[in-house]
Formats: sequence, structure tokens, C-alpha cells
Amino acid sequence: MKLAVEKTEKATADFVQMQLREFASKDGPLKKLLRKEFDIATKTICTNCTETVASIFQEKFGKLTDSFEISLDKILALSTMDIRRHEFFIEGCKAVKDSALLEGSHLCEREKMYISGYYLSPGVWFEKTDEHVTLHTYFQLHKGVIDDVLTWPLNKNIRLSVKQPSVNKTRRDLSKTGYNIDFYGRPQKQSSEGWFRKIASFRLDELEREGYIKNDKLQIVWELVSKNSDN
Repeated sequence: MKLAVEKTEKATADFVQMQLREFASKDGPLKKLLRKEFDIATKTICTNCTETVASIFQEKFGKLTDSFEISLDKILALSTMDIRRHEFFIEGCKAVKDSALLEGSHLCEREKMYISGYYLSPGVWFEKTDEHVTLHTYFQLHKGVIDDVLTWPLNKNIRLSVKQPSVNKTRRDLSKTGYNIDFYGRPQKQSSEGWFRKIASFRLDELEREGYIKNDKLQIVWELVSKNSDN
């Protein structure tokens, strides 16, 4: 009986030593298990800390960061006071022409942007006129962050140009703005009504014939110019 007990104690001691050796070794299963549990616990603690810090920051500095974003928007808007133009390409001119002939009109409108401090969407309106398609100046005003420092109604005229860079050739047309507050006044809602000039600036077939359309694209320059400008 005593011998059996001694054998059992020795076997137990050997097993414990083996487990300790495995734990100390690089790939021991016990060590892997403990490392895994430790990693889970560490990630949980870090996640909780991050969420806690974020909530504290939002509570303490949320209003400050909101104010900073508003101030940054104003700075960026003010930096556009000397910007007068936006150049872009109208692509797929054939499809635009077909759409205008089929539907009666087609609008190519750009994204909202600040030009001379005004927040607006410049664009070109294509209109079916008899068997032709004509181009018209278009824009829409939006409520901006520096509207209170601008002159209203819109204190600029609009010049629409088409360019043929390969031969340094340009055609221009000036649209004089008026005093209708629905189109030119300071926006009271998020956006005012879109406006296009009834008088055509160009005829599309003439631009095609004169080589302004290259690879089915037309280069446009949309500008805000002084009320005293004649062209």
C-alpha cells in the first residue's frame, strides 16, 4: 500500500513538472492558453479606456470642436473671395445634345462651391430651340457661412466661355444679373431657385463646326465678374 502511494506521489510530481516545463517553453499549451486570456483581457481594458476617454473628450470639448469646424468653414469660405472662375469639362456632348432634343432641355450642373465668397452651383443649361440646341448660363445660390459679409442681391455678372486650347481660341458671353431676390437674393432656405439666362450664349452645332468639341468634350469657363465689366 505504501509503495502504491509513493508511486502515485511520484507520478503526480512528474506531471506537475512536465506542465511547468511546457508553460516555460515557447509553445506550451498552458502558456498559450494564459497568453490568449491575457490578450483578451488587455484588449477589453484598452477598448473600455478608449471609449471612456472619447466620451469624456466629447463631453468636455464637443462644443469647442463644433465651433472650430464652423470657424474653419468660414476661413475657407473667406479664402475664396478672390476666386473668380471655375473651369470644367462637359463630357458626352452627343448624349447631352440628344437629351436636350428629346426632353426639351438638359442641365449640366456642378457641385456646390464657393466663388467670390458666394456659395453656389455653376452650370450650363442646354435648351432645344427649333432644330438647334443652345447653351445658356446657369447657376443656383445656396446658403453659405459668410453670407452676412457679402453684398446682396448677387453683386456680380456672369461670364460664360468655351475654350479651344489647341489653338488658343475662346468664345465668351456675358450675362448681367438682376435684382429678383428669388434668384439673386440672399438664400433664406438652404437653396434658392436655379436660374438660367433666357438668351442663348452659344449654339451647339456652331461650336461643333468650329472645333470646340474634342473627343466628345467641351471645355467651359464659368466666371463671376464685376458689374462694370462689358465682356
